[in-house]
Amino acid sequence: MKIAVDAMGGDFGPAVVVEGAVAACREMGLASVLVGDKAAVEREIARLNAQDLPITVRHASQVVGMGEAPSQALRRKRDSSLRVAAELVREGECDALVSAGNTGAAMAIGMHVLGVLPSDFANKCLGNFATEIHGGSPHVTHIPLRYECSNDRSNYLDHHIDNRILRCDLSPY
Repeated sequence: MKIAVDAMGGDFGPAVVVEGAVAACREMGLASVLVGDKAAVEREIARLNAQDLPITVRHASQVVGMGEAPSQALRRKRDSSLRVAAELVREGECDALVSAGNTGAAMAIGMHVLGVLPSDFANKCLGNFATEIHGGSPHVTHIPLRYECSNDRSNYLDHHIDNRILRCDLSPY
């Protein structure tokens, strides 16, 4: 599995994000494409002595700020690390996208670039998701997931698995 990682996302990217991607690669064998300022990301890879790992870098010239309006990020930042990472998934170069950055922008860009999931997705797939991640002990603590649905409280699910919370926010907005 190859993961597209928004290397510039979050308050401390790329240092912390690259460190996490390197750890995932070393501990779980996950390959990744780190998307962001190529020079900054490559500096972090060198600092962590991770040049021999299956990690590649894709340059993106823009960053979506944590306080930036999702609509503005979607319209004005067509070369953001978040958008380029989503496009890698759409094009089939990567299997999934991870971002520690602006959640609203991730949702807006993800919906625009990748589309939405059918409404029966949660019923068919979500139960299997937790057991697929690291033998039933998910390291993921929050997954924003958008799918076509009505606006009611039944769209919010909290799953408690192996004493860890896998929170699936299935909101229509």
